[in-house]
Amino acid sequence: PDGKLLAAAASDQTIHLFDWPAGQPHGQLLRGHTAAVEHVAFSPDGRWLASAGDDNTVRFWRVADGQPDGAPLIGHTDQVQDVAFSPDGRMLAATGNDGTVRLWDVASRQPLGGALLSHRDIAYRLAFSGDGRQLVSGGLDGRVQVRPLDPAALRALACERAGRNLTRAEWGLYVPDYAAYRSVCAAFPAAP
Repeated sequence: PDGKLLAAAASDQTIHLFDWPAGQPHGQLLRGHTAAVEHVAFSPDGRWLASAGDDNTVRFWRVADGQPDGAPLIGHTDQVQDVAFSPDGRMLAATGNDGTVRLWDVASRQPLGGALLSHRDIAYRLAFSGDGRQLVSGGLDGRVQVRPLDPAALRALACERAGRNLTRAEWGLYVPDYAAYRSVCAAFPAAP
């Protein structure tokens, strides 16, 4: 973020750091992935580097000393293609070959909900909007998905698209283990 360091993902399971703009190696290689590293992203404050790997994991690294920071984040069922930090640095998004987008809280490293089905095929890239209120992903299926991240906006979008409240079965499918069933679409009657 300060323009002094460049990180490069490598197929040899490492991450290379370079002083920028000199292009000289900066310290050691970051090692920990057990397959190729697809993408890396710095946190907005420059404290962490996140990496997406073909070993189905996302990893955090301390930029100051190049050491892993915590256990790998798991959840993707196939190779992870991309990672991105929200503009405020509080959220990390990852996308991968399983066609999903996953979100984590950076401070706790806990998942924020379940997988968001994003694409019918590999989901290659993602980015947060400048204000952090939307997440955009692009995939091999040729689609670009724009997803609001504000809970109220998500609720309004779900109600608009469904045109009704979710049934208990749908709630169990889309909101498993995150909240008890309730009617959230005030403009529509409660579901049976």
